[in-house]
Amino acid sequence: MKSVRKIMIFLGSLFTFIGLITLGLGVWLYINTQSFKENAKQTEARIIDIQSEYRNEDIDYNVYVTFNVDGKIYYGELNYYTSSMNIGDQVKIYYDPDNPNNFRSNNFEIGIIIAGIIGFAFTAIGLIFLIINIRKSMVKKRVIKYNYLIEADIKNVELKSNISINGRHPYILIATAISPKNGMLHIFESEYFFEDITYNLQANNIRKVLVYVNPNNYDEYYVNIDTLKSNYGIK
Repeated sequence: MKSVRKIMIFLGSLFTFIGLITLGLGVWLYINTQSFKENAKQTEARIIDIQSEYRNEDIDYNVYVTFNVDGKIYYGELNYYTSSMNIGDQVKIYYDPDNPNNFRSNNFEIGIIIAGIIGFAFTAIGLIFLIINIRKSMVKKRVIKYNYLIEADIKNVELKSNISINGRHPYILIATAISPKNGMLHIFESEYFFEDITYNLQANNIRKVLVYVNPNNYDEYYVNIDTLKSNYGIK
């Protein structure tokens, strides 16, 4: 169980780290772009060559342009490509008047937007992972401290095929119990684990599991799968 929790926290931390780095890159690109645009001048460049290069199963395109600044011809590679481009087309570029060899396409802000979107998405996913697992850890500690245990009927072991952790689909144990206070049926789900213990449960005639609950709020609980596994030698 701890290994699954550690994997979840590691993935959350990793996604958050990658997201923050990417967001930082986006901020740096934005600052760099704004600084460049403040002094840059705009002109028309003509596409003189489009070269393709195969990398694994992808095709990379390199676009080369030429443009005129004060009667001098400059040549270089454009920093973007679209399928609508053709040799001879005119494209707008920005160039550094002190060094015209330093030029960028009119669409160079696309990279900033992409970095921002990717960075935000990774950060959001990572934080969700971390918040969920930190909250589960806090609930687990709290209900164990209450030391209020109930017996729940084991219903089934379910494979979470829609979830993949480190390339593996986890399982959960589902159990139910009726609250002695209000007579309501409560459904409890265990933390994730990686082994299908259905056979072990049936072979050992295990039909119940202990659940730590908050006596005032059964929505806060922890299915004591660790004790269940250790008592019956389930690995």
